Amino acid sequence: MVYQQLATPIPQIAQNGWVLHGRVYDESNQPASGFTVFLMDDKEAYQPAYGFAYTDASGYFQLNYAGPDTTSQAKPTTDTKAVPTPQLFVQVLNTKAQPVYPKTTPFQPAIGAALYQNLNLTSKEPLGNPRHRFEA
Repeated sequence: MVYQQLATPIPQIAQNGWVLHGRVYDESNQPASGFTVFLMDDKEAYQPAYGFAYTDASGYFQLNYAGPDTTSQAKPTTDTKAVPTPQLFVQVLNTKAQPVYPKTTPFQPAIGAALYQNLNLTSKEPLGNPRHRFEA
């Protein structure tokens, strides 16, 4: 896992954006292919502004956030390091759209930075009913 992390190039980052990338591994430390990675808030609501990513054959995923839409902001901010977001948590769904990664610590994005995370699943068993997480 460490070798893969060191061998992974740092992705390009938008000037006012950030990147979360890394790999998802199953309980046997094997890459988890075809899983979905996204961000949710502390109320377990999907945050569509940040998108989602599928893991590839090596378990790799990449979420790119280009930054806020400055055309819709009434007043530009001078603090480029502040990210006006709710508290964010990484979530992983298996290939059957069932949550398999528990939210533990918040993800803290930093403008202009790329954060690499290895996400280790503790079980193939889902963590509960995924339906309530995505109902409007």
